[in-house]
Amino acid sequence: MSSTSERCRGHQRLRVLIEFALREGWVVRRMPTGQLKLVKPGLPPIFTRSTTSDYRASQKRHQAERRQ
Repeated sequence: MSSTSERCRGHQRLRVLIEFALREGWVVRRMPTGQLKLVKPGLPPIFTRSTTSDYRASQKRHQAERRQ
């Protein structure tokens, strides 16, 4: 199993997410595409990644929610 630092590749925000997921019983894997896959029996998998474009998408979503 790879370490938390290998999974998050230096992204502090991902480190917090990974450590939380592991404490809650999730299995965290880094996919060849760079995405993280979080898996827990009985629940659908969660895919996430940390890139500039994803950050902007998140910011746009928050702005849209504020406008509503």
